[in-house]
Amino acid sequence: MANLRDIRNRIKSVKSTEKITRAMKMVAAAKLRRAQDAAHGSTPYQKKIDALLKELSAHGNQEVHPFLASQDVKSRLLVIFSSDRGLCGGFNNNLFKEVHRNLKSANISTDVVLIGKKASSHFSKKGFNVALKAENFWQDFDHAKAKEVFDQVSRWFLEGRYQQIDIAFNEFISVMSQKPTVKKLLPMKAEQETQIQSTEYKNYHFAPSEKVILQTLIPKAVMSTFYSASLHSLAGEFGARMTSMDSASRNAGDMIDNLTLKMNRVRQAAITNELVEIISGAEAIS
Repeated sequence: MANLRDIRNRIKSVKSTEKITRAMKMVAAAKLRRAQDAAHGSTPYQKKIDALLKELSAHGNQEVHPFLASQDVKSRLLVIFSSDRGLCGGFNNNLFKEVHRNLKSANISTDVVLIGKKASSHFSKKGFNVALKAENFWQDFDHAKAKEVFDQVSRWFLEGRYQQIDIAFNEFISVMSQKPTVKKLLPMKAEQETQIQSTEYKNYHFAPSEKVILQTLIPKAVMSTFYSASLHSLAGEFGARMTSMDSASRNAGDMIDNLTLKMNRVRQAAITNELVEIISGAEAIS
């Protein structure tokens, strides 16, 4: 049985861990609020621009914009959003499992773009052809960083290096729930993004023309989808970390309670033994 000193040292160690997990929970909660507002704020805009593009591009083709070009897919690019740090439960592992299922079911050659240190560490060892690593993507993240990566992958699509580009990310549902999602980014098929009545915009008149508007809006819409996935992934990471650290703090509290109970029992047993020895000695003398 452990002695009192060992138990006290163990309690001290667990209390130090509990302080760290509580601090990490508070930091994640503070960052989550901003990231959650950004993720939720982008959703209505994304849905509206998708709805408008669905109506405008009903008869669109690659002559309107090359992002609408459909062709035989010989090579695909998969952009994987992960976190830089761990301690966020199954946030990364659940996404990686979904990505592996997607890659296993795909019958086309697929290269990967790895965003975040966790994706870089995981997939670099699996033998995949890595087209790009963006390990510092989340450091001081903003729209410009997302656009830099998007410009690169969209350029490869326009050059014909890849005929399809997909994104894999954790969709932020709530603090407790993040849904691993694989979504097509290019070629853009607006009718797949949302369902609206085809008559919603039929009485609109566009100037200078629908074609010119599409040529302006389509790149912005695709970039918006990419940026929205980034925001959802960031919010999901903070939510998962906050939940994980809350659970770790509660587990540490339970462990401290159990160790304290054990310490009291050991101490009580030691006192009882001392009393028995004293009484036995007194009886022997008398």
